[in-house]
Amino acid sequence: MSEPLSQRKDHLLHALYYLEIEQNEGPVDRSHPEIMRHNGEAVESLAEDGSVTEHEGKLSLTEAGVERARDVVRRHRLAERLMADVLGMEPDSGDYIAGEMEHIVSPELADSICTLLGHPTECPHRHRIPPGPCCQAGAMAVRPAVVPLTEMKAGQAGTVAYITCVPGPIRGGPRGWGGPPPQAAAKDDAEMRRRGGRRIGQMASVGLFPGQPIAVLQTAPTYVVRIGGTTLALDDELAACIRVRRSETSAAADVT
Repeated sequence: MSEPLSQRKDHLLHALYYLEIEQNEGPVDRSHPEIMRHNGEAVESLAEDGSVTEHEGKLSLTEAGVERARDVVRRHRLAERLMADVLGMEPDSGDYIAGEMEHIVSPELADSICTLLGHPTECPHRHRIPPGPCCQAGAMAVRPAVVPLTEMKAGQAGTVAYITCVPGPIRGGPRGWGGPPPQAAAKDDAEMRRRGGRRIGQMASVGLFPGQPIAVLQTAPTYVVRIGGTTLALDDELAACIRVRRSETSAAADVT
């Protein structure tokens, strides 16, 4: 096989976590297609290091294996969210890159990505992202570091962290990937992403880029923000595409 053994082990852990833990399929048959696809000597190696047990051709994660697999799954799904939310890639087109990133993303980098994205709970395929230490710390904090502009109040200020083609909470409407989606949302995802991509172009055309200070002047009936010496009016959906790293200072003090 062309894949290094360490990568095949990660893929197998991912597959076993999905099948055994999330799909409740119980011990997974060694001949399962997902197991065969990445096996080689990976099953034996995982058994040797105490991550997997095998009985009569059926594989199960040990307690240590569950924790290890959970970390692999978390890194993969966070990478998928990064590809989709920040780079605007379709979920399936970014899956290969996410699969490569899960092998090289360190726990510290995974926490940084998670914090940047506002501690997402689901990947673009709507599978749950296992929470990490940063999520627990974020839950205890007064507010997350990076939020959609639509979660800010008039008078607050910050810095544009990134702009996404997948909106966050929209006033009176459904959430994007960052929260529980409505049951009928799946069929609208592609159109939402296309529309969001056009809106990113709109924001770039008026000079709105990551790293710029931004101040919220009003939130109703439309969002009005100040960036440098420019004042912009944004509708709900456009505002929901902007992720802001909030500061503790007021808008008047932060942007002049």
